[in-house]
Amino acid sequence: MLFSKEELDEFLISNEQKHENTPNELKGAMQRKDFLEWMDELKNELKTQFLHESHLDPTLKEERIKRASVDFDYFARTYFPHYFTIKGECGLHLHLNEVFTKIALKKESKGEKHAIAAPRAHGKSTYTSQLFPLWCLVFNYKSFIVEISDAVELMEGMLEAIKAELEDNPHLKLDFPEVVGIGKTWRVGEFVSNNGVKIKAFGSGKRLRGVRYGVKRPDLVILDDLENDTNVRSKDQRDKLEDWVDEAVLNLGSADGSLDVLYIGTILHNDSVLSRKLKLGFWNPKVFRSIEEFPQRLDLWDEYATLYRNTDFNTAHQFYLKNKALMDKGAKVLWEEAKSL
Repeated sequence: MLFSKEELDEFLISNEQKHENTPNELKGAMQRKDFLEWMDELKNELKTQFLHESHLDPTLKEERIKRASVDFDYFARTYFPHYFTIKGECGLHLHLNEVFTKIALKKESKGEKHAIAAPRAHGKSTYTSQLFPLWCLVFNYKSFIVEISDAVELMEGMLEAIKAELEDNPHLKLDFPEVVGIGKTWRVGEFVSNNGVKIKAFGSGKRLRGVRYGVKRPDLVILDDLENDTNVRSKDQRDKLEDWVDEAVLNLGSADGSLDVLYIGTILHNDSVLSRKLKLGFWNPKVFRSIEEFPQRLDLWDEYATLYRNTDFNTAHQFYLKNKALMDKGAKVLWEEAKSL
């Protein structure tokens, strides 16, 4: 992914301040221009992480493709190693592997619904909104993918990251020459790949009626962090968003009920739309927490919190280092290598 939700929010706030004296009739266009330039810079930065030439063995191409077609984790780690700089994996990633495989390789035409809650900074968007669509695209498991987030700019950035891979990833060029390159439609927020797969971005709550790709309706919808910290506080806003999901999103697919919907996000409120869906069995709910088991000595963590509030970080951190063994005992986190206590 090119940027996180927090990085996008920071940019948008800064850009708003930059244009506070810009005439209203020019402000929107100027802000959009700045956003597109910023996103393009980040896209070029991503491309610098790609190898100039693939290190994959050309003689093993058929073997790789055969395995990658049924093994999402192998596909992701083989062709996109720049996203796997942190060692280890967590329960969230293993579950996503299972869900992706179930959706992509299903033998029935009936659509799946999956609601997954996961903490921030655990790779949920990179896996769900970037690598999974790439898998579906490369192997033609889906023909029209719709990706939706609270801010359309976040999904526009995700699509630009996908396009960067299709434009310049040397591993994809080696094994999938018929897929890579700039397709016939190649715009911000929407593109069609050279093997005929369309991906389009939307913001939550937007009009979705009549969304088509020729005669095709969407066959996969990814909902990634549909809510924000402000709107989720209002019950009226929560109700409106849930109605939109139920009436607009779930009816995007064809009449045969084959649409797959994958809803993932961080829980922002105990009555958020995601929280509501997690209470419904037919959404195949799954909840992941950054701390799976709390430490035994919570009294020491209370002391740490008091020091943090009343003194400063360094004093509190020294207390933690001094008592680390006791304070960590019994704790189990979701992804130790990335987010320890």
